[in-house]
Amino acid sequence: MISHAISQFPVCIHELLLPWQEGLTSSGELACSYLLREAQRLAGVTWRQGNRLPRLPCTSTWADTQFLAAHRIVRLEAAAARSLLAWAHGQHRVCLLFHIPTAAEVLALQARGIRCVSLLAPTADVHPHRDVLAFTNHDLCHLEKFVAPEHYAGQVGFFSTIERGLARAPWRTYEASFDATWALDRNSVMADMNGSSIFLFAALKMKLKMAVRRRVAQKLGRVPPRGGALAPEEMHAWNAAIETLTDSLQLPASVKPAALQVSTKHDYPEQAQRLLAYFEQVGQNVLAGLSKNDPLMNATTGHTLRVFSFEPHGRLFGVVAQHHMHHSRTTANRAVFNVALMLAASGVDR
Repeated sequence: MISHAISQFPVCIHELLLPWQEGLTSSGELACSYLLREAQRLAGVTWRQGNRLPRLPCTSTWADTQFLAAHRIVRLEAAAARSLLAWAHGQHRVCLLFHIPTAAEVLALQARGIRCVSLLAPTADVHPHRDVLAFTNHDLCHLEKFVAPEHYAGQVGFFSTIERGLARAPWRTYEASFDATWALDRNSVMADMNGSSIFLFAALKMKLKMAVRRRVAQKLGRVPPRGGALAPEEMHAWNAAIETLTDSLQLPASVKPAALQVSTKHDYPEQAQRLLAYFEQVGQNVLAGLSKNDPLMNATTGHTLRVFSFEPHGRLFGVVAQHHMHHSRTTANRAVFNVALMLAASGVDR
């Protein structure tokens, strides 16, 4: 997968890949070089927007990383630049991809404390994004939100809980009657939202409520309302839906009432705090388990690898990580997907 994806890059990007393949640069440093080249290709003489004041912290000696820390680059948001440099410094758990991952792949990574960033060939279909530069900028902004200290453990707990819950048979059977819009909305929460775990859970509930409304309207042969209080028949269906979801998530009895009450209206702060504490504890347990109990864990970096192949130079290149999870659009109990990746951290990029 990796060799085919890399073959689609232009010659100038291949030149950047050589030192990376030889272990001379980290994945984050490769990403810095990639973004600078793409900005030049897409924006021409306007790609450099001036000096960055103040200069961003940078300990890397790689020239492109130093340049990015000192200069503003066209269409590269400040949040993206910060997360990119932190990645280059080995501060974040990042999975470097050369393809666009599925929502299930992103969910599996986030459930394990990892966020992915894709470097794509110029010909890649990145709709609805403007181009590959916009796509990678978007990934980096998500990385910044995912690793934010105040939300990191809670997000890991939320995503790991969701990954397990949505794979369970009762939920798969229940959601099979929802429309295609629900699948898109669910995937959006799984893979394209980051921030507070309470915000994420409330967003999932809101999208589920809309799916219930559409299903009830379809059964009754009417147009679903766009807002307002639930009608009695909608409320009955909603109660069944949220009970099935929370049961599938296997929330403790002390936490389930909080999950039932939390909403996007911020109207139950005490219950929200209780649910947040639960997600944070789950996330902390996941991260602690990864660092202590997995025999395939790299002890230096704390990254879990399912390693199937090594490339020359004694460096992890094009590692194929295998995770087992259920994809809700299939009928199999569990599906296996492979992700071509390079984990970016100083202990791995050695």
